[in-house]
Amino acid sequence: MELSSSFRKSLYMASAEDAPRLGLDDGCKAAGRLAMFRSRTGRLSHIVVVEVNQKNFKTLWPYLLISLKEASFVAIDLELSGLGICQGWNSLNIEERYGAIREGARTRSILSLGISTFKLLKRKETRQKKRIRYKCQVFNILTFCMDPFIVEPSSLQFLVRNKFDLNRLVELGVPYYFSSSDKVKSTVIDGLENVKPFSLNLDGFQNDMPYRLRVDIATNFQENSLKILWKQILERNIPLMLHNGLVDLIFLYQQFYADLPEKLAEFVTNISDWFPDASACIYDSKYFSEYCVRMNASFLEYVFRKCQRENAVEASFSRLYVSIEFDSSMLSVSSLSDAIDIVSCQLPEGFYLADVKVNVPNEEERRCICPKYAVYGFCNSKSSCSLLHNIDAVLDVEELRQAKLRSRRKRRYDFSTKSIAVNNDEVQYLKGEQTKVAGLENPETKKNSTRCHKAGVDSFMTGFSMAYMSRMKLLRSGTFEFDCSNRLPLPGKMIPLVIRKYEHTARTHDHLEIWDSIKSERRKRLGSLGAVDQLQSE
Repeated sequence: MELSSSFRKSLYMASAEDAPRLGLDDGCKAAGRLAMFRSRTGRLSHIVVVEVNQKNFKTLWPYLLISLKEASFVAIDLELSGLGICQGWNSLNIEERYGAIREGARTRSILSLGISTFKLLKRKETRQKKRIRYKCQVFNILTFCMDPFIVEPSSLQFLVRNKFDLNRLVELGVPYYFSSSDKVKSTVIDGLENVKPFSLNLDGFQNDMPYRLRVDIATNFQENSLKILWKQILERNIPLMLHNGLVDLIFLYQQFYADLPEKLAEFVTNISDWFPDASACIYDSKYFSEYCVRMNASFLEYVFRKCQRENAVEASFSRLYVSIEFDSSMLSVSSLSDAIDIVSCQLPEGFYLADVKVNVPNEEERRCICPKYAVYGFCNSKSSCSLLHNIDAVLDVEELRQAKLRSRRKRRYDFSTKSIAVNNDEVQYLKGEQTKVAGLENPETKKNSTRCHKAGVDSFMTGFSMAYMSRMKLLRSGTFEFDCSNRLPLPGKMIPLVIRKYEHTARTHDHLEIWDSIKSERRKRLGSLGAVDQLQSE
């Protein structure tokens, strides 16, 4: 989970009145919007997010299920009403830390659930091009707990600063109850009698669905829908991506699965059933960036932006990069036009130009970057802080320091296509001459503009970052590095929390009661996949 968001901004929000303009009468505008759904050259500039709310939930439910069915992996992020007592979160005793988070999950709620599904379409390696191509669908589900829960003032201030619409949440949030309020009932089934079938005429990868999905929407469907959705994710038996995921897992368990066990060992033993092997395991992008890639910082905005920039550079050099295509099938459904939000994540102007000069900051300008923001991704006094809170400035300074080290070691590394070559500007810098950094004197760049905060955007950033950081392994085998799986970072600790079965620790009764049906569905799926593989081999 990542509570920091400082550069995302909403570019365009379709409305019901916009639907006619997306038809054949204005083909150029529709084609331009459709182009935002693709980034085949590695130049990711927009994130297409579909908002799921109480009003359109029944319409979008089949899209959710089909996207999960076709996904190679899923990334998840949460927006919470609070975290609870902060003192216990920093305890050196991991059992006390778990107790503090557990208490927060029992008294706070999930305000939005971000789910991003990634389907691996193609792995291509030629002399001219190396590319990993994914089809992606991003959902931002507004969730509204119907049980009493605590909302912390600091969380409200953070959400309001990031343009989170609380009125929209109360009006359109998908209702749910805590896991202790009722039992999850399997209302999404296939093949039962008296179930009305329906079919969808969808474009893209969803068109290849080899069966007709049947759904029975029971009376209590709305109240149980999010629990059913989490159960569907677990039944898929695919990798799950999180960022700083211990808090997310604890909240997901309490809100959508069962009551949390009192002991950490029981909790870890229970969820070890969720992630038993390489086909279904958990990856944490914060842990991966810290311990596997060794980045200088590990907050989500930094990790994503660094991966996004490097991905564009790799593509420009015809090296291995990740290509993203967002599913555009919903554009043909007029009733869903107001659910599609296109969020801008464009790189700085001139980043792709070949002849942009290196902007070399002097010591005074380096001090303009907020040091706390550069390390942690947030600043407690951001509203009154006069320093720079800009992730691109942080990364530019980092790259210039690396260029200085390369110069000292007398190494030559050509970054000319993205303007980080060691040129005359850097030589002047090494001699002590000072040059102004373009944009630092512009008041508009003092702080990144933020017009939206979406769990769906964070989930995509998590999934994309993991795909980029694992691209070499994905190219060779189509899978992630299993040795880095099932490990969750613990702030203040040098070693991660490993998801495994604890010896002499029994699984709880509530977990076993729910898990049996999920395990049965996993076995059915694995059996059907085995039959398909056997037919293909014959």
